[in-house]
Amino acid sequence: RFGTHGLPLAGGEAGRENVWLGFFMAEVLGRFADLAERRADYGFATTCRATAQVLAAQLEEHAWDGERYRHALPGADAPGPKDDDDACRAGAIVQGWSVLSGVAGSERAAAAMAALPLELQRITLLDALRAAIEVGDLPLAVDRLNDFATVGASKELQPVLSLLSGRLAERIGRVQDAFAAYRSAAAADHGPAAAQARLREAALRHSNGDMTRAEFINELE
Repeated sequence: RFGTHGLPLAGGEAGRENVWLGFFMAEVLGRFADLAERRADYGFATTCRATAQVLAAQLEEHAWDGERYRHALPGADAPGPKDDDDACRAGAIVQGWSVLSGVAGSERAAAAMAALPLELQRITLLDALRAAIEVGDLPLAVDRLNDFATVGASKELQPVLSLLSGRLAERIGRVQDAFAAYRSAAAADHGPAAAQARLREAALRHSNGDMTRAEFINELE
């Protein structure tokens, strides 16, 4: 069910529309569209993508308050103007999903991120970088990686950031940068990231002709 602004209704709150759920739905619809296209179901893909675009437009028109995204919008049955309602002020989850979903444009995304505590900014950017790489949106992934030049990366997040940097470098053909990033992640004291980095470095060396099949299999073992 949707409210008067075209956003999904918040459960248990008469007429109140949930902004976070709107961003989440836009992201899910986009993922379904990608999956449908891979399965050659182009009609369903078009429906999902068109619905996501309409939802994104409603979010941009109604949920932005000039500084950040509101948490919710009161509908016709909910009392109080939205500008004076503290419950409508966006919380961290809303700002994060505005970026993760890709709905927010660059200026609004920057403002939304600035509303978050620093460590939440870093975690959100890391998730956004991972998601952009997974769906193949490489320009967006480059933008998210560049954002770390501003917010930095904590010691705990650096191995994962190095791993993702390597994946991105590999996707855009910067092989030597990918090797360097994978080696940095592999040398860190972070089990999962280090293990993935070693595997990806070996696979890249094999595909690049620097490692025989037997050597690659031995590395996997």
